[in-house]
Amino acid sequence: MQVSAGYATIHGLPEATLETSRADWRAHVHPDDLPELDVQLERAMAEGRREHFAEYRILNDNAEARWIEDRSRIFYDRDGIARRIVGANIDLTERKKTEAILKESETRLADALEAGQVMAFEWDARNRASRRSHNAALIIDESAAGVAQFLTRVHPEDREGFRAAI
Repeated sequence: MQVSAGYATIHGLPEATLETSRADWRAHVHPDDLPELDVQLERAMAEGRREHFAEYRILNDNAEARWIEDRSRIFYDRDGIARRIVGANIDLTERKKTEAILKESETRLADALEAGQVMAFEWDARNRASRRSHNAALIIDESAAGVAQFLTRVHPEDREGFRAAI
């Protein structure tokens, strides 16, 4: 495989690397991801697709995982046999770490809302739509659509203040 300096950097290869083998690449792909990668590429070629996209992990020499997005173009000969693949690898590691942190934060918020038996919501005054936390259905009747119907769920002494705030 001919590779760029960027590929070498992402994959932890020596700086001057211009070529590597498919076997070396496979040796660094996370063992849990390799079977699915094989299936996806074989399916793409069997279907004659010209594009192939995949996400997978590679392991560097310290066994640290890096997430890779692969975007490839497959070239076929006249007989429909894949002869060449040209692609780009994008390092998604930081994005994946950020997504994991966000998911953990969302989980903590959901747990806190449930424990406190409160809900969170967001209100868009322009289109008068709201988004509610997942536990909202446990706290209010979700069938109460619209502000007027929702206000019937608000304590009578608080309705006018609530309506004014809206």
